[in-house]
Amino acid sequence: MANISLAFLEPTITTWMAQTMPDTPGWMVGMIWFPPFFPHVLGVYVTVKLLRKYPQYPWLFAAVGLAMEGLSCAVVPFMTSVIQLIIPLSTICFGIALIDTSLLPMLGYLVDTRHVSVYGSVYAIADISYSLAYAFGPIIAGGVVHSMSFVALNMLICFLNVCYTPMIYMLRRVYAYDNLDDSAKAKVNEITAPSMNQLQSEERDGYGYQQTDAMNNGDYGYQQNYGTVEGSNGFANPHANTQKHFDPLNPSW
Repeated sequence: MANISLAFLEPTITTWMAQTMPDTPGWMVGMIWFPPFFPHVLGVYVTVKLLRKYPQYPWLFAAVGLAMEGLSCAVVPFMTSVIQLIIPLSTICFGIALIDTSLLPMLGYLVDTRHVSVYGSVYAIADISYSLAYAFGPIIAGGVVHSMSFVALNMLICFLNVCYTPMIYMLRRVYAYDNLDDSAKAKVNEITAPSMNQLQSEERDGYGYQQTDAMNNGDYGYQQNYGTVEGSNGFANPHANTQKHFDPLNPSW
């Protein structure tokens, strides 16, 4: 969906420029997509900075980019000069940068967390989507321009992109985690500090058992974490799992 705008406009915009802007030099018509290249690079840089600051909102950046594409396509047919035409084409490329930079890492994250970590397959699916857009784009766009007009083609692109934008809202919970900033780390330390202090204050032998008074008196009596002292030799019964604490030496745990 993000590549429909380019796939539909690239094969048809030169013919439209030749009809509506006949005084435009041929080299300028061929170079019409070169100035939007720089906003595309800027969009990649801006998106990376935004994702570092707001890692939970890649879906929002992609939705904004798709909406920018659709609205820019609606403006393209009403431009009367090359300078004016560069502006909506630049916003289209900027929106594509927002989408690609936001969603391509999300594809790898989804594969890594929900499926088998075979990243080549998911990025191959992304490449297939590009190929489908550019394979059928000239065919569909040429038919629409021939049967209707270039204005109708751009309105169709705008309608599709704007209507598809709410679908990206379904991706909002992909990165459902809290960023551990300094305040969050301090809160975690407050929670874990008492338990660590209590653990360090307990006297334990080399096997993880609490030492009892019998041990201090020279006897071999131990008290396990999960039960009471049983047996004639002073050791606890390994089958007395009244409290299910982890004991690496207990085979019945």
